[in-house]
Amino acid sequence: MRARYPTEPHSTKQIEDAAGWALEIDGEMLAAAHLGLECCDTAATRRLAAQVACPVLVIHGTQGAVRSCAGGEALARCTGCALVTRVGAGHFPHARDPVRVNLLIKQFADGVRR
Repeated sequence: MRARYPTEPHSTKQIEDAAGWALEIDGEMLAAAHLGLECCDTAATRRLAAQVACPVLVIHGTQGAVRSCAGGEALARCTGCALVTRVGAGHFPHARDPVRVNLLIKQFADGVRR
C-alpha cells in the first residue's frame, strides 16, 4: 500500500524521491537519523536555531503534514531569517516544485552575496 499525502494526493513524486533517498543510505545511517529525530522537539530546535549566525532561508508549505506552517514561521523568527511560504505546498516543496525552489534559493543566495 502506498502512503498518500492528503495535501497533494495527485502526486507520488515526493514519495518516490524519499524512497530513493532512503535506499542510498545503510541501516546504521537510517538508525542514526531516526535517533536524531527524537532530539528535535520544539525547544531543542529553537535553541539550535538561535545559535545560527549565517543567513538562512526557510521555505515552507502551508499544507505541510509533518511540520505545521507555524513551525516554519517560528524557525524563521528564531534565526531572524527570510521565510517563503508556498501556498498549497506540502512537506517537500523542493520535491514537488524543484525549479521554483531552486530559483528561490538562487535569488536568496544572490541577495546574500551583495
